[in-house]
Amino acid sequence: MKAVPAARRPVLLVVEADEVLRESLSRALGRRYRVRVAATAEEALRRTPLSARLDALVAGMSLPEMGGFELCRKLKKERPGLKAFILGSPSSGDGAREAFAVRADGFLPWPFDMETVRDMLENRLRPAVPVPG
Repeated sequence: MKAVPAARRPVLLVVEADEVLRESLSRALGRRYRVRVAATAEEALRRTPLSARLDALVAGMSLPEMGGFELCRKLKKERPGLKAFILGSPSSGDGAREAFAVRADGFLPWPFDMETVRDMLENRLRPAVPVPG
């Protein structure tokens, strides 16, 4: 796959408490997206003022203090066009139901692989193509 020029890449905010997973997501997605990372929801909010471009959020559901669901709810309220995706944890339970209740655009239960994350993002961030009719 050919790399997209930096100026045309969507801006993606990855918020994940686990450093290894956060860095893995950043590396896996960095060729296609401009990736910002944060370890907590509070850090993400501080680093992403409303004036900054943000196309999508990828957040772990089990973040310290403010969890991924609450972060999703807050950012979607501030940025109605934002695409948001929640990554499940080993104890996700009804995570998918809660993700959609906060208007997330996707939920990936644990375990997931980077290829699935990339495919989900590419599918949901791709501009709509008119259906011939």
